[in-house]
Amino acid sequence: MAKNLLERVYAVVKRCGSEPLSEAELMRRLNLPMARRKEVKHALRDLVADGRLARAGKDGFVEATAAPGVSGRLIAHPDGFGFVVLDGGGEDVFVPRHEMGDAMHGDRVSLKVGEGRDGRTAGYGLTVLERGSQTLVGRLERLHQRWAVVPLDGRQTRPVLISASEVGTAREGDLVQVRLTGYPEHGEPLSGTVENALGDGTNATLDSPLVLAECGIDPPFPPEVAAEAARLPQTVTAPYREGREDLRGLPTVTIDGETAKDFDDAVSWRPEADGASTLWVHIADVDAFAPVGSALDVEARERATSVYLADMVVPMFPEALSNGICSLNPETDRCTLTAEMQFDAAGHRTGYRIYTSVIRSDARLTYTGVNRMLVGGDAELQTRYAALMPMLRGMEKLARQRMVVRGERGSLDFDLPETLIVLGAGGEIRDVLSEEREIAHRLIEEFMLIANETVAEWLTSGRWPCVYRVHEDPDLDKINAFVPVARNVLGPDIPIPFYREVPPPKTLQWLLGKASGHPAEHVLNSLLIRSLKQARYTGEHLMHYGLAAETYCHFTSPIRRYPDLMVHRLVRHRLAGGDWRDLKWVRTLEETAIHASSRERRAMGAERRVTAIKKCRFLARKVGEAFEGIISSVARFGMFVEISEVGFDGLVPVENLPERVTFDDRHMALVGKTHRWQIGDMVRAQVVFADPLAGRVTLELEEAEGEEQGPPPGRRPPHGGRGKGGAPGSPSGGGAGAGAAKATRTHKAGVKKVRPKRKRR
Repeated sequence: MAKNLLERVYAVVKRCGSEPLSEAELMRRLNLPMARRKEVKHALRDLVADGRLARAGKDGFVEATAAPGVSGRLIAHPDGFGFVVLDGGGEDVFVPRHEMGDAMHGDRVSLKVGEGRDGRTAGYGLTVLERGSQTLVGRLERLHQRWAVVPLDGRQTRPVLISASEVGTAREGDLVQVRLTGYPEHGEPLSGTVENALGDGTNATLDSPLVLAECGIDPPFPPEVAAEAARLPQTVTAPYREGREDLRGLPTVTIDGETAKDFDDAVSWRPEADGASTLWVHIADVDAFAPVGSALDVEARERATSVYLADMVVPMFPEALSNGICSLNPETDRCTLTAEMQFDAAGHRTGYRIYTSVIRSDARLTYTGVNRMLVGGDAELQTRYAALMPMLRGMEKLARQRMVVRGERGSLDFDLPETLIVLGAGGEIRDVLSEEREIAHRLIEEFMLIANETVAEWLTSGRWPCVYRVHEDPDLDKINAFVPVARNVLGPDIPIPFYREVPPPKTLQWLLGKASGHPAEHVLNSLLIRSLKQARYTGEHLMHYGLAAETYCHFTSPIRRYPDLMVHRLVRHRLAGGDWRDLKWVRTLEETAIHASSRERRAMGAERRVTAIKKCRFLARKVGEAFEGIISSVARFGMFVEISEVGFDGLVPVENLPERVTFDDRHMALVGKTHRWQIGDMVRAQVVFADPLAGRVTLELEEAEGEEQGPPPGRRPPHGGRGKGGAPGSPSGGGAGAGAAKATRTHKAGVKKVRPKRKRR
């Protein structure tokens, strides 16, 4: 290409400053005939590849230095590239290896978005705004006559150099927590000092502390927070009741897990004429005891969420608040915010009212107990709670009606079983049980969903700001990558088309319905979840795709989620007749929402990591044993098999297969001369290696006796099912909220159960 044309194209685009210039407009300004359009296209491509121009919008170009910048959290990959999860939502931005620079996994970065060398949209010009890690966990090793800590997290690719004087009592091979003192800026190495020695990694009781240290989560509350919590009252006195509606005479119950200690929601129900009914959802009024600017509030904002691990909980608030004055304990006066909602005989909401209140719960019920009363017909429990049985029956009916109403509008319901992990005294798994969601779980979930939706509508209709819980439309390419896999799972009798535009939630709901009852149902559910975006918090009024809700927020868990507390403050201020413009903290609402979304992802990552370590430890004791499983994902390097007994994916590398294979990426299958393995196939696999701290298990397929006479391994399960397949995607792909991912609940055998509350959407 003539250099003259290249420079002319660059000069014209540069003169336009930050205004994007389309290819057609560029041709006009250059006064070139259409016959030379291909040359101009190549010139633009080369200028973008050289970093002099950048794409802007669908078909515009600007000078690279004038390209619009974006910011977000960097998710690094062990192979050197990364993705940036944007603060403002939208599709994650791919960052090539050569553009990563000094940025590390977890950093908040700014970058520009343009076209990469391969023609794909990519980020470049990364600038670190905030370091994501102040501490790292790794193994202490000798590195070229120096001490170094090699991070356990493979996404942290740089070793941390440690001076001999900073090693302390740690020994070579120990796992240690390192406080970072120098970052890789201007060619400097990553450096730090050893803070804690965490043993050699074989002690299962240290799994959670290790992961918390790895994630930078510090469980103890600062002294000033603990002191403020100690001064909290533990009874609701007359001044606190003043100005609140007195609902202490209204029959009210809490329904939670057996070991729950903080009860932040309670419910009441009453029948009305002609089959109508009224539902009250009462939520603990945390703002009354942790006002803006208090030490409790500042620390809660920093934490932004409680973290529920396999054997411990890191709360957002100290126990004096979470288990004390703000816990809706039975037969105790408590301050609440109440959403009172009226429903017709079909379960459609016909009216509502929101106000401050004081309640007195009549009973602390459990999911198990309510299920036994409503479904199991437990006579003893029904007699004990005879006065409450009519209300519970009415709640059950209303919950089932609400499930139908949500279904009619297209709300997605990923009905995945929960895994209950039984832990022994040494922190090792003793057993893994599977639990289905029964009516008691669904009842509370439905009531929390409608309360959240109602409060969001109330604030929005009054032109007030809100911390919305949004779930944006999925990426069309990811949905269409899921289609061939779904076709394999469900068979040719169910026509699943490729989509020209993002399908409405009701279409995906139809897909889930077709998979219901199928042997690979939960696999397909899991893969569809991966095709969706991750829900987030924002001050921007966007819809919640997974719930098919135009307006939605989180209101029902202010003890364990900071965005809920922010919504409470807006509600209380409006009820008091105030103007939201008087609330100084609203100016940083979006910043806090972004922070809360980031903290939520960190907490989920910690929960998953501890669970993975526990399950890997369990499987490490089973090396040589074989398990039934289902192929859950397939890649060029091998296939992942979900071991049914523990609900954990192990890798069968291609070198462990009985023959050479090729990868069919369209149908997510590995194909050999005599065998074909694809997502959803039922197999039997043997554990050959487990690395608990890495969360990895290696498997090999067990050859069935008489295989030469029978069907090949990887045969379809009954009804022609094939199970879940994964549309490749970036790390932030995720679910729509409650039920959008497998939850794992745990308890120590003979000691106690730790049952974190279900993540409510």
